[in-house]
Amino acid sequence: MKSYKYRSHLLFIKDRPLEIGVLLLFILPPFGMLWLLIMGWHHIQRMMKSSSKFPFNVTVFFFICLMVSTIGAAITAKKLEYGLVFALLLGYLGLYLRAKESIRISMFKRYQWIVIAGGCYSVLTRFLPESLRAHPIWGLLLGTKWIGGNMNDPRLVGSEYNPNFACLLLLISFSLVLSKLLRKKEIFNSLKSMDWFLVLFLGYGIVATQSRAGVITMVIIFLLFLFRYRRKIGFWVSGAVVFLLPFLLHILPRSNLIGKSTLVRGQIWENSIRIWEQHFFFGTTPMGFQAAYSAFGAPVPHAHNILLAFFSEFGTLGGLGFVVLLLWTVVKYLSLVKCSSDQKIMLETLILSLPILLFTGILDHPLSSPQTALAVIPLLSFWDRYTEHLAILDYEIRMGSIYRFFPAKIFKFIHK
Repeated sequence: MKSYKYRSHLLFIKDRPLEIGVLLLFILPPFGMLWLLIMGWHHIQRMMKSSSKFPFNVTVFFFICLMVSTIGAAITAKKLEYGLVFALLLGYLGLYLRAKESIRISMFKRYQWIVIAGGCYSVLTRFLPESLRAHPIWGLLLGTKWIGGNMNDPRLVGSEYNPNFACLLLLISFSLVLSKLLRKKEIFNSLKSMDWFLVLFLGYGIVATQSRAGVITMVIIFLLFLFRYRRKIGFWVSGAVVFLLPFLLHILPRSNLIGKSTLVRGQIWENSIRIWEQHFFFGTTPMGFQAAYSAFGAPVPHAHNILLAFFSEFGTLGGLGFVVLLLWTVVKYLSLVKCSSDQKIMLETLILSLPILLFTGILDHPLSSPQTALAVIPLLSFWDRYTEHLAILDYEIRMGSIYRFFPAKIFKFIHK
């Protein structure tokens, strides 16, 4: 009986490794990150050993650009530790390919509920005892310790180590609940449903992070939701928001610091451009950005803008890879808008989630955290999987030929 239960548990883990990894990202972030990275590395290794076909699309091109830039930066700066960034990116690529290869509607629905539940859990961590949240060991294991911040600050850290990182995942949870509501014909006839409670609860969490960009993004996503439901409702509510904009800006979290934050952001962006000019081709890598920025004054961990971050950390090669990915995603979106309603099911699900990555990246770079990046990669895989009929660059390369081309010793460390 015990052996049967053991086999059934093992089979459950084998059938749902992605879902388990994403769940661990919220409740035990270090283990979740390691789990998903190992999944990615293992998938790359398996493709190499089995001579399986390696799909090539714009997203894969983006990851390859980042990895080549990292190798170039490691060589030019003579810093072997940048190899850790390469390993991280390789894990990202492997996870993307694994998720894209195996993802199904049922898997994505489970992913949705896990992210929604994870968002609610992040909000609930606010009510944990401070002695536990700030504990040097438990705080790191649970993700409740604000790394680099003041634990006495009232901002919600969640289980993501930083209020801005927590805000990104809460926004994605928020958008996934709204996308569920869009499937209902009369969404306002069910105001007492659990979905609306989740919208309010996650909205409270977003406000509790006190991220101004996050709150503004939440409003934009909700307006998009209204436009997708009824254009007239979206139009009138948007008009009211524009009319009340001066008042709304005044009640934003930490609104008294907007002027100071604007000046600081402007200085960071200006210095990030200088860093890009100094490391034009390959960038500094995420590991080297803070050291490079120290030459301009106080150290800053990243560029606080997703576009400048890719150009400064991965040089022109990585920055252009990101621009190509961004433009191609916009092209696919515009193409899907013209599809018939039965072909827009995936668009309706993802249209509220994907813009979050861009909106939050204007004033910050929350994807700099491996935790948030690993949580978002399955979303990107799902998007590419269900829009690949639009792909122009969709080739396949046999990994076995690449593997046999290089000496096996180069890949020996992968097989250990």
